[in-house]
Amino acid sequence: MIEKRAAFTGTGAGIDPARAHFVDESGTHIAMTRDYGRASRGERVVEHVPRNRGTVTTMIASLCLDGIEAVYTFVGGTTGDRFFLYARDHLLPRLKRGDIVVWDGLAAHKDARVRGLIEAAGAGERTYEAKVYDGSPDGKRIYDTLTVIGTAVAGDKDLEE
Repeated sequence: MIEKRAAFTGTGAGIDPARAHFVDESGTHIAMTRDYGRASRGERVVEHVPRNRGTVTTMIASLCLDGIEAVYTFVGGTTGDRFFLYARDHLLPRLKRGDIVVWDGLAAHKDARVRGLIEAAGAGERTYEAKVYDGSPDGKRIYDTLTVIGTAVAGDKDLEE
């Protein structure tokens, strides 16, 4: 892992941070519950965990210097078709000529249609093959957002755009 992270860091040395868009996805389902709860002093928190995990709700987003943007949430897992829709409808409108999109080696990211969209926008892309998440505050923010979404919309089928 350390070697892969160092190799990626070396390839990213020429990227202007103001032009970088880091894209990643994460999923949640109703069985993902909070680790802690609050109760009045002397009272015990009693909660229940769903027996079945239910459908997955996925969120794909881009992180850049301006913050989290190009957010796309849907029911189900990430497929090549879903990722193409994300790239075309959410990411592409935010890209400018010279921007660089950075993502991991998920098969959906390697879709030729997606790379064609990025190239047509005059942007480039870089792939890192290793997960480099190390508990950073931004990763934690995305995880916390997904937990709230999972809690609020458990079983809601109207998330698809």
